[in-house]
Amino acid sequence: MGFWKNLFGPQQRSIDGQSVFGDSWSPDSPWTDISGDNVLRVASVFGAVRLIADGVATLPWGLWQSAGTGSAPSRLPDPEWFETPDDRFSTFDWIHQGLVELLLHGNAYGIVWRRDDGSVREIDWVPRSDVTVQDIDSSSQRHWPRYWVNGVEIPAIRSPLGIAQPAGTPLMLHVPAFAVTGTVRGINPIAHFRSQFEMSRNATDTANSFFGQRAPIPGGILKNDQTLNQKQADTAKQRFRDSVKPGDVATLDKHWSFEKVTLDAGDLQFLETIKASATQIAVIFGVDPRDIGGSEDSSLTYSTVEGNERKLVLRTLQPWAIRLQQALSPVANLDKPFGAPRRFVRFDLDARSKPDALTWAKVQSERLDNGTLTLGEARVDNGDPALSMQDVDDWQTWYRTTKSSSQAKSESTSQSVSESTSSTQEAS
Repeated sequence: MGFWKNLFGPQQRSIDGQSVFGDSWSPDSPWTDISGDNVLRVASVFGAVRLIADGVATLPWGLWQSAGTGSAPSRLPDPEWFETPDDRFSTFDWIHQGLVELLLHGNAYGIVWRRDDGSVREIDWVPRSDVTVQDIDSSSQRHWPRYWVNGVEIPAIRSPLGIAQPAGTPLMLHVPAFAVTGTVRGINPIAHFRSQFEMSRNATDTANSFFGQRAPIPGGILKNDQTLNQKQADTAKQRFRDSVKPGDVATLDKHWSFEKVTLDAGDLQFLETIKASATQIAVIFGVDPRDIGGSEDSSLTYSTVEGNERKLVLRTLQPWAIRLQQALSPVANLDKPFGAPRRFVRFDLDARSKPDALTWAKVQSERLDNGTLTLGEARVDNGDPALSMQDVDDWQTWYRTTKSSSQAKSESTSQSVSESTSSTQEAS
């Protein structure tokens, strides 16, 4: 927050909670505290964060090695820290934790623990409150950041200071989101869009007060044209309740009438505010508003499951997956042999947007047949390791001698049609 105040000055707001939600609004209400992880109590925020974090954490990922020019990269065996990046959590939960930090606070900090031989043992995400960041190294006035965790300096993995550290020294992994010029720290979306989060939370709070048990407004009013004492009124109310089933029709004589209490136009407009807040939050996180309770103003009425999934991958999941890929790739190169090709981490985004298995197999077969795809590239697309030259020779031998029954039948049918055509032409 201090950086943003110095850069842009104090935050200015044109409205406050009381002007929107009335005299009953109070800044001391627990619903108005949207600092830190409390913002997840806003349903639309929780939905957006869950959608992105779950989406990336479920993607297959692996370690790859660059190849020479014109050659496809090769898949490497997963290192130990891929399987257990943190002993306390599963791989899914570990990726999920890092994304939640990025999405809510704009930064994720992790300590890379290494063994004496230089190999990576695990990466522990660190609470942001424990981390102090200095954008410029004051000792050299260079733009290499420095990090302290609870007062202990941890060299950055990307800086010359970090590269020069002995093998067993822990290093700082910093993944920023929405980075701006002049700092290595990413924008904190909670602080930057505080007013939108506050409006959504208070709108939900007010709606809960109306519809919940605390609401002072009854569900309906039972009227009589005569004056009743308290006992008569209580008896009439109980008899009315006992005689009317939910959704059934009530029969009343001319002295009685029932009026159902409904929301007036102002209340309905207020509920639309909740939907509008969800739409704004969807824009902040880059998700489809309809996925988190908002509405989308679009004239496009036709959509498919495959199209929606591809849209989610390209617009929402891909940028966050790439952030993690590029941040984790330096970690993967810490223990690579000297002179070995560069390694990189890759999330398989195609796994979420591929068509069904049969269609995908047909696409791959067609591209292999017309030469627009090599066998090595096809194996990479499917997440399979590259073949050695001996593997290629063995496969070609098998393919020449053992073809699938469907292909054999297809060739037999094609040959029969050709022979039949030739015979017809000779006869004529």
